[in-house]
Amino acid sequence: RKRNNYAMFDLIGAVDTESSVGVEVFWRGNTPLLSAPSSSNTTRLLLRAFPNKKSCTNTFHHETKALERMLAVVTHLQQMEEGEEVCVDDVWDVYYEDVQTTQEDNTNQIKQQIGTLLERNDRSDGVDTATEKVAHRHGGDDEPSAPVFTQRSELDVPEHVWNIVKDCQTFAQVKYALSVVFNAMRTGELQAVVHHGNNCQMAQLAVACARANRSSSVFSSQNGDDVNQMIASIASDPISLLTCVIECGLGKLQRDVFSAFMAAEMSTQSQLDPFLKCEANSFDHQVDCLRRVVHVMDFVLLLKKVIDADQTMVASVIQGLLAYYGSFLPFTIPVVRCALNEYSSSASHVRKLCSGMEPSVWSCSIMPPQATNSTSVLLPAQTFQFLHDVCGPPSYIHQGVEDDEGEDVSIGDEGTYTFVQATETRVNVTA
Repeated sequence: RKRNNYAMFDLIGAVDTESSVGVEVFWRGNTPLLSAPSSSNTTRLLLRAFPNKKSCTNTFHHETKALERMLAVVTHLQQMEEGEEVCVDDVWDVYYEDVQTTQEDNTNQIKQQIGTLLERNDRSDGVDTATEKVAHRHGGDDEPSAPVFTQRSELDVPEHVWNIVKDCQTFAQVKYALSVVFNAMRTGELQAVVHHGNNCQMAQLAVACARANRSSSVFSSQNGDDVNQMIASIASDPISLLTCVIECGLGKLQRDVFSAFMAAEMSTQSQLDPFLKCEANSFDHQVDCLRRVVHVMDFVLLLKKVIDADQTMVASVIQGLLAYYGSFLPFTIPVVRCALNEYSSSASHVRKLCSGMEPSVWSCSIMPPQATNSTSVLLPAQTFQFLHDVCGPPSYIHQGVEDDEGEDVSIGDEGTYTFVQATETRVNVTA
C-alpha cells in the first residue's frame, strides 16, 4: 500500500493575536503512527507576523500610529459643519485620550527636545552626522543578529520637528513647539538645512526664512513680509498647522522605510515605489501604504529570528507580501504560505527544528494496491478541522491518482496539496 503522510508543527504561537510560525510537512512511505517525517519531504511554512515592541520595527509602528492619530484629528475637523463651534483641544483629546491617561505629562520633555534641536543645529548646521547610527538600531532581545532595520540618522529640519511633535500629548504642546520653531527659523537661530527633494511646507518655510536672513537690506523687508505671511497662513488655522506636521512625518517615514529596505538589500526600488512614492495621493492613502510596508518588515524579522531564512526566501516572501498589499484590499495581517526549496538551507534548518518536536497534527492517507482512481482518506478530527479552516468547507475529500510520480489530495474546489518535492520557493499570501 502507498501512504501519503502529513504533519503540522507549531514552531511559535498558535493564536490570532500573536506572531506564529507553523511547518507543514508532506512525505510518502510507511512510517509508524505519529512518527517524524522522513528526510525526503515537501516542506511548507505558514507565517503570520504581528508587531513586536521589542523589535527594531517598533519605532516605525510608533511613527505610523502617530500619523494615523494626527490625521484622524484633521479629518474630524474637516468634517465639522460650517459655522459649528470648534474646540480643537476637545477634538484632539478624543483621539489622544489613551496616550494622556497612560503616560506621564511630557511637556518638559518637549521643551527640552526643542532646546536640544536648536543647540544641535548651531553645532552641525542642522543635520545630524552618522555618529549616532548605533543609537537608531532599536533592536531588542528578540532581534535577530541580522538584518536590523535601521532609521536614518542624517535628518533635516522638518524631520527633526516631526520627531518632537509626534510625541505631543496635547494640541497646546503642538502649538507651543511650532511657535518656537517658526520664531527660530525667522530669526535665523534654526538654519534651513533641507534634504534634496523635500518639498513639504516646513521645508519651503525653512528655505524662505534662510533666504530672507541672507538677503541684503534692500530686499530683506519684502522677504521678511513674505515669511511672516507664510507663517501666519500655517499657524493661524489648526488644520493647516497639523497638515504641515503630517507632511513632515510622512516624508520622514517614507525615506526611513525606503532606506531601511535598501540598506538590508531585500527589495528593489520598483517594488517599493508604489507604497513610498505616492505624494500625489491623499494623506489617508500614504499612511495606509506605510502601515502595509512596515508590516512586511515584521514578517522579515520573524523569518530571520525563527528559521534564519536565507536571502532568496526572504526576497520571495517580501515580493509576495508587496503584491498582496499592492491590491489595496482592506488592511489585514495575512497568512503567508511558503513552499521551501527542498535543497535550500532554509528547508534543511526547518527540518532540524522539527526533528525534536511532536507534531500538533499528524495524518496519513492509505491507497490500497488495487486502487486505480480513488480511495477514502483517513483524517483525524484535528487535521480535518485544520484543513477546513485553511481551505473552507469541503464539498468532498478524495485522493486522486495521476501516475507513479505523484498523487494529490484535493480539499473541495478550494485548494490542492501535492505530495511532490519542491524545486523552488513558492509564496502564497491570503487574508
